[in-house]
Amino acid sequence: MPKVFMCRVMLCLSILLCAFGGTVAAQETTLIVRAKANDAKFIGTGIGGVQVSVSHANSGAVLAQGLIRGGTGDTAVLMEKPSARGERISDESAAAFKAVLDIDEPTLLNIRMHGPLGGGSTVVDASQSVWLLPGKDIDGDGIVFNLYGFAVIPLAPYANTKIDPQERVTLSAYVTMLCGCPITQGGIWDAAKYTVEAQIWDEDTLLERVSMQPEDGAGVFSASYVPRASGNYRIIFTAADSTTHNYGVAYTGIAVK
Repeated sequence: MPKVFMCRVMLCLSILLCAFGGTVAAQETTLIVRAKANDAKFIGTGIGGVQVSVSHANSGAVLAQGLIRGGTGDTAVLMEKPSARGERISDESAAAFKAVLDIDEPTLLNIRMHGPLGGGSTVVDASQSVWLLPGKDIDGDGIVFNLYGFAVIPLAPYANTKIDPQERVTLSAYVTMLCGCPITQGGIWDAAKYTVEAQIWDEDTLLERVSMQPEDGAGVFSASYVPRASGNYRIIFTAADSTTHNYGVAYTGIAVK
């Protein structure tokens, strides 16, 4: 076989190897993640933000992490005007976490979130797996987590408050949507729609359920209770909306001596 022909063949093979065997350059690809309270607005800075972690689904390597920060979004768009299919529901002020990842191939991500961080004991953990393709940004609304529940924060009594038997104690809790949106009488989030109560427990025995009523201040529910005997009582505050399946719980306790 002529030497010239062999050289040409080798050159063509070298070109093909370079074309198909070379390293593919990574591309910067944007990922936006948001958290929205069920039956309410976006969760952001006003209630402590939401912790986000983005990891590689196969290796577990953390690719990005941080906080969802920003505002709650447009009330009219989110709560008053039905959105058409494909219509964006967030604006530039709506809380978000943004990451720019360098990837060179389709990558399966695990997105995990924990929050709202200002929600007391009512903190939600959620996760979702999504594919990210090089150069195909997930922007606009991004990946939106719909988080169920209420934030419930005990106001009174303080934990381990010591009182006497037959002494009247005030039960009080602050209840809000997970976005921090206010629960008021006759408002968008109407206090009359929600059932708030305090459960009084002695060890594993439920002694009483005390119905709590809204006060004038937004989101504050209260009642009074008179313990009949000595004991260490657990108090469990609960908030419920069976229509939207939002529920929230918080704990405190008293020592009756």
